[in-house]
Amino acid sequence: MGRGEKPVVSQAPALVALAEWLRAQRRRTGMTYRQLSTRTPYAATTLQRAASGAATPRLRVVEAYARACEASIEDARELWKTARRAERRAARRGPSVLVPQPEFIQDISELSAALVGAWERAGAPSLRMMEERAGGYGALPRTTLQRIISKQAVPRSMGQFEAMLLACDIPEADRAPWMRAYHRAWANHEEAHDYTLPFSWNSSTAMLESQVRTQLQRGHRANDATPTQQLRARGFVPLEPFPGAVDVPWRSRCSGCGTISAPRLSYARYMDRCRTCRLTPG
Repeated sequence: MGRGEKPVVSQAPALVALAEWLRAQRRRTGMTYRQLSTRTPYAATTLQRAASGAATPRLRVVEAYARACEASIEDARELWKTARRAERRAARRGPSVLVPQPEFIQDISELSAALVGAWERAGAPSLRMMEERAGGYGALPRTTLQRIISKQAVPRSMGQFEAMLLACDIPEADRAPWMRAYHRAWANHEEAHDYTLPFSWNSSTAMLESQVRTQLQRGHRANDATPTQQLRARGFVPLEPFPGAVDVPWRSRCSGCGTISAPRLSYARYMDRCRTCRLTPG
């Protein structure tokens, strides 16, 4: 069995928990690190370092270690995510920022913050790992990922948004609130006609909003009576005939407060009332 291991010494309880769990799995098998390494693509020293508690190891090493020990991969991932989140919190400067849940996201800045929060809850995986999770090269480029997690941009198409959720390890069953949040944030942004975002918005990203709207609107034309019914269902009374496409402003009056505006049906579908009503207390 070789010499005994040194005790795990760390100021991070989550990292200690991960290291102790890895050590316990190896002891259960009765194998040495050299024997364990024959079951993985990694050297014995890499596996030993992963269980040392000196630093958070790479997820792939942790998964390979657990797999070689025939231990739970899910348990290994959860312990790794917890250790990485603690590491991120310790490294972050300044006060903690509250991250809104998808159900409460109302604007683009909140959507951006929520995506960064999802990335951190996933263990802040590397750009390479996220690109692979998102579907491989081209689905969500690393340059785009870097700008998203640094709050310089948000996904510029529905496809990229879904890829980001996949990269952040958000289960498919939990994605519906995120999709609604995406539509709601852009709908509110469109209605406000405010194109100055509270995060960096330089010339290279100035086309982001129009690109996202194009993706949302693509394939959503309507030529029958349903557009009027849809608009009325969201609390708007049309003041003119349907303009023929969901991406064209449609002059309407709010049935609640009487405010006249020109929402696009592509966004009105995701509203519950007009902007004036939402900003009015009570």
